[in-house]
Amino acid sequence: MKKLFAIVLAFCAISCTQDNFNHVQEFENIVADLASPEFAGRSLYQDGELRAANYIVEKFNEFCTSDFVVKPFFQPFKYPLNTTRGDMFFAVDGKEYTAFKDYVIKEFSTGADRTMPIIYALEEKFYNPDSFASSIASLGAENAFVVLDYDKFHTLPSEGDRYFKYLKDLNLGGVIFKWSKMPNYFKARAFFTTPYPVVCVGPEFPADAREASVKFQNEFIEDYTANNVIAWVRGTSGSDSCYTFIAHYDHLGLMGIDNFCLGANDNASGTAALLTLAQYYSQPQNRPELDMMFMWVGGEEANLLGSKYYENNPIYPLENIKYLINLDMIGDTPDMLYYEGGPEADKGLELFMEINRAHGYFPNPHRGELVDNSDHYYFAMAGVPAMYFESKGEFYKYYHSPDDNLEHFTSESYKRIFEMVKEFIQKY
Repeated sequence: MKKLFAIVLAFCAISCTQDNFNHVQEFENIVADLASPEFAGRSLYQDGELRAANYIVEKFNEFCTSDFVVKPFFQPFKYPLNTTRGDMFFAVDGKEYTAFKDYVIKEFSTGADRTMPIIYALEEKFYNPDSFASSIASLGAENAFVVLDYDKFHTLPSEGDRYFKYLKDLNLGGVIFKWSKMPNYFKARAFFTTPYPVVCVGPEFPADAREASVKFQNEFIEDYTANNVIAWVRGTSGSDSCYTFIAHYDHLGLMGIDNFCLGANDNASGTAALLTLAQYYSQPQNRPELDMMFMWVGGEEANLLGSKYYENNPIYPLENIKYLINLDMIGDTPDMLYYEGGPEADKGLELFMEINRAHGYFPNPHRGELVDNSDHYYFAMAGVPAMYFESKGEFYKYYHSPDDNLEHFTSESYKRIFEMVKEFIQKY
């Protein structure tokens, strides 16, 4: 028994020497930190995004101490940002609605303090792209809320942003978008404001409401400054090629003073995973052959602005990226592994799926069409072999809401993706 115990201790010692850290525990600790109220949802409020960027730098420097590591630095960029950070009130026929349960404010909405009648415009006739503006104008709703069908509105064609194209010049008291499900909160179109309030409600919104009251404030920041955080682990080969890992660390912040979106899954999970991968590869026994660039981008929730800025202002030539892996929302249960990539990513995606099948990590992988839903997109469009992973399970229903918190977070998918990435780097 003593001999067996000694062998076990020796094995543990070897294992600890090889990795020298408990990456799962580190991952969970980092997510817990970033998704805490201390970081205020990692957006403008209380400098939450900036403090998260500084936290990433501190953690990287704590984890990665080898002499072949390039310490993190900031790549700043600016963009306009509309915010709603004060008190918030919305009521229909005298019944007060609850934020996130009954409604959300659209991110481009201006503030207001008014009570107005409700006019419905849900019929198909209103959603002709050539006559939308004139049809809405015919309602005489300069001092009224107009209820629009969100799904029908989204059939209107637009070369750019349909909200900006169809809503910006309407002379209305306000808009209420009625969704076929409970609406999510976004920041993607906070680069402009409508001259009236825009509220989103779910399918339970009454069909015969008479009036609505809204009271909240907005502040439009012309030149909000965000940062990409970039660091390297230098490989042994001296090659110009590199692997790139990317994750966005920003989140939604708050909608009204009491409604914090803390973003445990989106995307404290991907942010933490990059830190533990950097820690792993910065250890001398795990030093990779090729360079590895780690990039934590800001402004993703504002429409992928950090990754777009880097793609336009690369520090490392895009053509030298052998493969880019984007980790976004990997803190859910492993019911399904959702992944995307451009045509140049196919070879790598096939290898990832071979690894997945061999180990049975995710029984239900699903490849989606390449769309602009996360930070791999602009790289893929520029011809970089770029892909991303997202785990979709029982917590996905909390996407972009205050319930994306530590109660609805797990490291199950992370553990599997971490091992998949390690094996991919060995074989690709």
